[in-house]
Amino acid sequence: MRTLSDDGLNTIAYTMLGEAANQGDEGLAAVANVIKNRADSGSYSSDPVKVALQHMQFSAWNPISQGGNDPVGRYSQS
Repeated sequence: MRTLSDDGLNTIAYTMLGEAANQGDEGLAAVANVIKNRADSGSYSSDPVKVALQHMQFSAWNPISQGGNDPVGRYSQS
């Protein structure tokens, strides 16, 4: 079992929200499972945070101009 830092946990949680914030617990769990399965597959990094941050894989990390979204106001301006 992997131990993630607080920053790592935040990255995974943000990814889950970005992909499935409106899909309830099942949708959030599905995103977590995708990250875990990719990390375990040998075809991606074994680090779940690197899996989540991989370019153009999860919309929470994509620029809004490229289909990304902003579930917790990361791009909002004050």
